[in-house]
Amino acid sequence: MFRLDSRLLSANAVAMNAGITTTESNARRIWNAVPDAVLAVLFLIITWSIWYQVPISGFWLGDGTQLLDMNHPMVLVILAIEAGFLLPQLTLTDVATRIRKRPPWWLIPPLAIGLIVLAPGGMEFVKVLLSNQPLLLVPALWSVFHRARQLWELPGTPALTRMRVRALVNGRANVGGVMIIVMLALSIANTSGWPFASTLTQSNVHMAVMAMLYFAATAFDSWRVGGAGFARSPKPLLKLDIIGVRDTDSLVL
Repeated sequence: MFRLDSRLLSANAVAMNAGITTTESNARRIWNAVPDAVLAVLFLIITWSIWYQVPISGFWLGDGTQLLDMNHPMVLVILAIEAGFLLPQLTLTDVATRIRKRPPWWLIPPLAIGLIVLAPGGMEFVKVLLSNQPLLLVPALWSVFHRARQLWELPGTPALTRMRVRALVNGRANVGGVMIIVMLALSIANTSGWPFASTLTQSNVHMAVMAMLYFAATAFDSWRVGGAGFARSPKPLLKLDIIGVRDTDSLVL
């Protein structure tokens, strides 16, 4: 721990002596938080529509008369993308924060195509994207692209930048774990006959609330890691450090 703290202090001192700020500008911090904030607003709208039974018509209608709710194909795809990308992102972040050189750019298209073709249900996933209001998917793809770009640009960056990204993906996993625990608790309460839990689970409003809180927390975390507090003491959101935020030793690559 002393060695890691000394490395962080040295990195900050070198950055300050070189005229490099250890905090990001407010504009940059806000921009980094926007993709997840948009998704949080989307699920806030869905929560409001379900809870108050207010149908959202016009643009929000899909597949004939299907309303924008937790059963909408595009909403399910958004959640599937986030859940499917989370664990691989932990591994990719750990590798990207340790290597010194970026992989060749031409690896991106074959990797993307390979993931779609080889992943179970990959082609069906593409069909859903093309047939069910793909515009709704823009915020989710924006969020994934934003994180993928961060990973691509990581090799060779300063230690504090790598710690920020490691903290972000660690924070997403922590928040996701809390959401799973809460959902399990609601499921147990529902099977135990608690009326309030039954109301929430029957309407799927609990899923919308969980998704809203998840993306709101990750948007806040994107803002948090750019500040001076994180630079002084790099820690993931909710404190549980499963990836080792400060562990940025480089591989010989």
